[in-house]
Amino acid sequence: MLTNLLIIIAVCLLILFPVLIHRYTNLSVVRRFIEAGAVIPVLLFVMKNVELVLNKEEVPLAILYGMYLWPSSILLMGIHGNDWGAWLFFLAAISLNALLYSLIGYLAALSVFFVKKTRTVR
Repeated sequence: MLTNLLIIIAVCLLILFPVLIHRYTNLSVVRRFIEAGAVIPVLLFVMKNVELVLNKEEVPLAILYGMYLWPSSILLMGIHGNDWGAWLFFLAAISLNALLYSLIGYLAALSVFFVKKTRTVR
């Protein structure tokens, strides 16, 4: 029962947020969040590999802080090798991170809209 309610709320939010953003706010904020959600995983992946090449004995900082900046990297836990399936999971993890960042961008844009609206009313 609770999971069905959470699914209904999530679907409503996924439908409601883009409509509210498109109607009331500037979409450039959301676009910047989507770009950040796509660029941050790539930078973390490159930084992790560079840190491993430079010093194999220490845990890279990109791994330590990666879960906070790239929560969908959990999808990469079961990937081994360098085949097409691994790259597809990598792209899926980046896409999910961009989706997550876009939802955060929607919230930021809506909050800016409501703050501006309340300031103009007074």
